[in-house]
Amino acid sequence: VDKVNEVYAVENPSTYIKTFLNNKSVKKFTENRKDLYLELKLSPKIFKDSDVLDLGAGAGQNTIAISQMGAKCTLIEYDKASCLKSNKLFKKFSKNKYTIINKDIFKFKSKKKFDIVVNNGVSHHTQNSSQVLNIACSLVKKNGFIVYGVATETGMFQRNLMRYILFKITKNEKEIIEKSKILFKESLNRSVKFSGRTIEEVIADTFINPKFAPVKVKTIFKIFKK
Repeated sequence: VDKVNEVYAVENPSTYIKTFLNNKSVKKFTENRKDLYLELKLSPKIFKDSDVLDLGAGAGQNTIAISQMGAKCTLIEYDKASCLKSNKLFKKFSKNKYTIINKDIFKFKSKKKFDIVVNNGVSHHTQNSSQVLNIACSLVKKNGFIVYGVATETGMFQRNLMRYILFKITKNEKEIIEKSKILFKESLNRSVKFSGRTIEEVIADTFINPKFAPVKVKTIFKIFKK
C-alpha cells in the first residue's frame, strides 16, 4: 500500500479534476455520476437519506457526487493527503452529515451496517482484492447495495500484456514513461480523452503502479452468493 501511494503522491488519479473546488465542476461531475448509476439500474433516489460507506474513497470526488444525491457518507481512505483533500471538498459542498476516516480498509471495523457500500477502482491495488469485497459484504445491510468497481482478469488481459512488455524492456520509471508513449500511444490517448486525466496520470495508474491484481469474475459471483 505504501508503494502504491508513493506513485499516487506524484500523479494521483483521484485528484485529476484540477478545478474541482468550484460549484460548476462538482455539478457536472454529479450529473455524470447520476447517468452512470442509471446505466447500472440504480436510481439517484436510492441514495437519498441513505447511509453510504466508501471503502477507498481517494480524494472524495466520487463520494461527493453521492452526497449531492442526498446520502450521508462515511469515507475510508489510507492516504492522509487524500483525506485532507476530501475534507476540504466535503466541507464546501456536502449538504449532509459526513465522516472521513484515515485508515487502511483491512483495519477498518464497524458495528454499523450501511445501506450502500462503494468500492470503486481500489481493491485490485490492495494486498487482497477478493478480501475487500468480503469486507464490503460484511458491512452492507440486508437488501442493501454494493457498488463494486474492479479490474477483472479477462478485462485486463491487454493491460497486463502491456505491463509485461514494458517491464521486460525498461530499467526504470523514466523509460516506462518514454516507451509507453511510443508503443501504446493510441490506448493512452483514448484514456486521456474519456477519463479527463493527463497522460502522466494515466501512465502512473496503468503502468508504474506496482500493484495490479485483477479478480476472476467467478470469484466475484462466488463471494456474492456466499
